[in-house]
Amino acid sequence: MEDLEEQVALEVTRKGFTSNDIEALRSRLHLTRDHMGEKDRQMKASLTAELRKLEDHEERLIELAADGSVSTPKLRDKLNQITLKKGAVANKLSHTLASLNVGVEIADAQLDLLDNPGKLYRGSPHHVRRGASWDPSTNLLSIATSSARWSSLQSAR
Repeated sequence: MEDLEEQVALEVTRKGFTSNDIEALRSRLHLTRDHMGEKDRQMKASLTAELRKLEDHEERLIELAADGSVSTPKLRDKLNQITLKKGAVANKLSHTLASLNVGVEIADAQLDLLDNPGKLYRGSPHHVRRGASWDPSTNLLSIATSSARWSSLQSAR
């Protein structure tokens, strides 16, 4: 059985991603993160400007209320609408790139695992290695424990 496991490990290593493939994936991942970060900064600048406009409008309405030149129910409705809009804008502003960065870190860690799939396979517990199967039609190695899928590695070739 151990000879068969060693042959599977060699095949996993042979069919796995090359270092260049992994580096290309990692580069694309980081470029995507940077691009999305720039889009996020642009959106936040736009939202900040929108929030300032809403606050200015709110101040003008409050001044009108103080002057008594506009009916109170109408002002109250407008102020409520502005408050709701400000809340929505503030909520959008509170979202940060933190979740995007965490996702990139997880993907980086997964790419590290793909860098040496033979070592990953060899270092897996016996019950995991015994649950592995290779699907030549999709070039996927599935490593399952019980009925749950543990990992899936796709060949670049």
